[in-house]
Amino acid sequence: MKKKVEENKLQKKNALFQSSFDLFVNHGFSKTTIADIVKKAGLAKGTFYLYFKDKYDLRDKLITHITGQLFEDAHQELNKTDLHSDFETAVLKVCDYFILRFEKDPRLLSFISKNLSWGIFRSALDKDVSDEEVPFYRYYNYLNYLDYYAFLEELEAQLMEDPQPVVERFQTIQAFFANNAGAISAFAGNEESAAV
Repeated sequence: MKKKVEENKLQKKNALFQSSFDLFVNHGFSKTTIADIVKKAGLAKGTFYLYFKDKYDLRDKLITHITGQLFEDAHQELNKTDLHSDFETAVLKVCDYFILRFEKDPRLLSFISKNLSWGIFRSALDKDVSDEEVPFYRYYNYLNYLDYYAFLEELEAQLMEDPQPVVERFQTIQAFFANNAGAISAFAGNEESAAV
C-alpha cells in the first residue's frame, strides 16, 4: 500500500514537471502561472504546494531533475559502449551524447541554457538533496572530482618541469580577483548567483 502511495506522489510530481517544462518552453517562465501548470497537469492547485514552495522553487527543481536525468542517461549510454575509457574520452562521449539529445529536442537546450546558473547548484549543495536529485549531484560531483584530479596531475607535472609559469599564472589570477570587486559576480554568472 505504501509503495502505491509513493508511486502516486511520483506520478503527480512528474506531471507537474512535464507540464511546467512544456509551458515554460512554449510560453516563457514569466508568462506561466501556477494555475496554468496545475491545469495542464490535471491536478488541484493545493497539490502543487505539497511539492514546491513557489514557481521559482519548481523551476530550480525542474532544472535539477532534467539535468540529473540527462547525466544519468549519458552515464548509462557510456556504460553500454565503453567502460574502460580514459577521462578525456569519457567526457567527449558524454558531450556527444548531450549534443545528440539537444539536436533531438532543442527545447531542452533552450530551457537549460536560459535557466541554469551556478546559484541553483550552490543553493542545492547547501541543503539536503532528495533521493530523486541524487543522480545529478552524484555525477556532477564525480565529474568535478575527475576534473580536479586531472587538473592536479597536470599541475604537478608542470610544477616538476618548470614551476615559474605556474606560479605566475596563480599570481595573475589572485591579482585579478583582488583588484576586481565584481569579478566573483561575473564568474558566478550574475549578482543573484554570487549572493546565494
